[in-house]
Amino acid sequence: MGCENGEVGHWIGENNTVIGLDVCPKAIMNAFNNPTIKYKALVIGDGVRLPFPDNYFDVVVAFEVIEHTVDTDGFVSEIRRVLKRNGKLIISCPNLVSIWNRISMLFGSGVGIGMDRMIIDRKFTIFVGWSGIRYPEQVFHIRFFTFKSLKMFLERYGFKKLELLGSESNIQ
Repeated sequence: MGCENGEVGHWIGENNTVIGLDVCPKAIMNAFNNPTIKYKALVIGDGVRLPFPDNYFDVVVAFEVIEHTVDTDGFVSEIRRVLKRNGKLIISCPNLVSIWNRISMLFGSGVGIGMDRMIIDRKFTIFVGWSGIRYPEQVFHIRFFTFKSLKMFLERYGFKKLELLGSESNIQ
């Protein structure tokens, strides 16, 4: 989800069947024209209404997508629907309270960087990273999460057993 230019598809594509999804037709074309990636299919879509049957995917990857999503409930519900029972979701988003955001806000900047990751069972990984909250740089970020708020949000959909990994895993 959010395949953009296809780099993640390349990263996970070896020995796997990969389907790319992005809301932007230009991103889909960039992925299509990337000769190093062999997608089974490329789909234009928003992630809230996925054109796949229930229990279809072993893994869903959504890097830097959820913070751009208006209907986060529909987004996570659809991911849950298309994931197989023991499927894995790998997701990333900026961490609103990363140490870098805290320091940059203290000095009036509002832009920081950092990479964090958490794992929730159903083999669910969340990378919380490349943070930055200042407008207009983040004009397309309409949702902001902390580890705790994202964990609580995902637990509503039955994801459990949170494990935090990364440079700021001790920051909640």
